[in-house]
Amino acid sequence: MADRQGPAAGRDDVEEFINEYENECKCEFIDPRFLATNALDSEHAALDYFYQSPFYLKYRENALNEHIRAGQTVDSQQVGLMFQVTYSNLDHIGARVKSLPQLDEMARIQLYSNSAIFHITLFSKTLGQSGVTTTPIKGSIFMCPPFGSLIKLRLHQSIEHFERFYGTLNDISTWSVTNGYSWEPKPKKLDPQIEKICQRYDFNEPAVDNFQKDGSMNIFYLKPHEPSAPRIAYDDIRALAKKLEEIQQAKESVPAEQSSQVAAQAL
Repeated sequence: MADRQGPAAGRDDVEEFINEYENECKCEFIDPRFLATNALDSEHAALDYFYQSPFYLKYRENALNEHIRAGQTVDSQQVGLMFQVTYSNLDHIGARVKSLPQLDEMARIQLYSNSAIFHITLFSKTLGQSGVTTTPIKGSIFMCPPFGSLIKLRLHQSIEHFERFYGTLNDISTWSVTNGYSWEPKPKKLDPQIEKICQRYDFNEPAVDNFQKDGSMNIFYLKPHEPSAPRIAYDDIRALAKKLEEIQQAKESVPAEQSSQVAAQAL
């Protein structure tokens, strides 16, 4: 009975773990604007970037990091949650930068944004019998899928690649009873989407030299906006509105100054 209950209990533990960290496993965060204007060249910069993520917002109310962000001092006796950088490859990047020619600010920002790696750990500081104890909280941001699911995924990908390979060979070869296989591309029918595009933009195919009726076209669609895009757009709109307000105020102040000068000259 113990052997039969063991695997079931193991599956229950795995399902409980997946359910507990399901939100974190599906969570992604990126702020292109921050990465384009700030270099991740220090632990402080990495934490500033991390403070914007939903991983931090989940524990923000109880995090001692908020006191640090407010300019307050956090001593070793304060209790609560604390995010700290426990690993970084800044030493490796620093040695690499020294061997490179002098970089401008934008190139330096891009280098650190593409190469820097930080491990940020959540610690719980509690008051014990011997003082304040710091303990890392068990958690996970991403996890590896079960081995069986991984094999199925790789198998499906291999089958898909083989089907594409077979389709490509089938398109560039022909077969006949007398000659067998020969490497001659098969004529393709024009995609209906291409015909619609040609009609929309008045494309006159006879006027183009070496125009081939057979062929294909890939239609690309824009990638959906990042979750941070609306916030960035809102900030840009506010900055633009403030700039327009300043310009309008400057224009209104010019006639007032001119009228005061005219009145002074009349007197």
